Amino acid sequence: MKFIIAIACAIFLTACSCVPPKIYPPLNLKPLCLSKQPRVALVLGGGGARGFAHLGVIRALEEAGIPIDLIVGTSAGSLVGSLYAANPDIKCVTRIMMESSYSDYVDISIFRALLGPVIGLQLQKFIGKHTEYCTLNKTKIPFIAVASDLHSGRTIPICCGNLALAVQASCAVPTIVRPVHFANMTLVDGGITDPVPVDVAKQYHPKVIIAINVASDLQRSFPLNLTNILSQSLDLMMMSLTRYNLKEADVVIRPEVGCVGMFDLSNKEKLYQEGLIAGRKALPQIKRLLSCHDMR
Repeated sequence: MKFIIAIACAIFLTACSCVPPKIYPPLNLKPLCLSKQPRVALVLGGGGARGFAHLGVIRALEEAGIPIDLIVGTSAGSLVGSLYAANPDIKCVTRIMMESSYSDYVDISIFRALLGPVIGLQLQKFIGKHTEYCTLNKTKIPFIAVASDLHSGRTIPICCGNLALAVQASCAVPTIVRPVHFANMTLVDGGITDPVPVDVAKQYHPKVIIAINVASDLQRSFPLNLTNILSQSLDLMMMSLTRYNLKEADVVIRPEVGCVGMFDLSNKEKLYQEGLIAGRKALPQIKRLLSCHDMR
């Protein structure tokens, strides 16, 4: 599978024009309409396979009874966030994610790889199946998927319309998955412009913003194949953006994900456990902040 991804990365410049893009109806990007001010907003950062750590953090929050009134997710964070927003049962979501594989996320074969970036319909089907094909305005917890517009360079918060399609756009890693076209926008992975979208959550004035950063430690030495180079390059790009955005969060949780690469699905359980540990460590701070707000 990693070899196939590497092939797709290497030849995408000539292959992108082989198959015309699929054009979707215009998306109405109205702000999310909330009935009341969120008490807690949970921001789930991007990081590919490291997104499995989000599951452990959410488990810790759920066990402690921490209310989550808004979820904002980028890339892998949008994948986990969408499943939990549609069905706030972390044991169920964890089971779904742990049983998943590459074939659930990427509709790729050697033939498709030779044609260039894939459409991403497999991920759309995966999300649709496990969220009962609900729309963004029907999730049990309000949810925003964050993507990036290639034309304007803007961060695009998607909070209405097809949930699965929004996640597909948020996870459309350049050169791997073909961009998603909405009217005049060409949407790709949200991590390109907003790896941990605290700024999006802040627009809704939550009392407490909890941000989960699953950025990895940079690998000092690694085999120079295309997959590793792409993973390391994306991590480098996201680092400075992440540091800037995290300043606006009330609580930052950073699981010890080590040097796990974006495309490495061999460490699911370890990442989950690291998320659980980091989430439990953050509970005293979260409870203290909520208590202070409740006393005002």
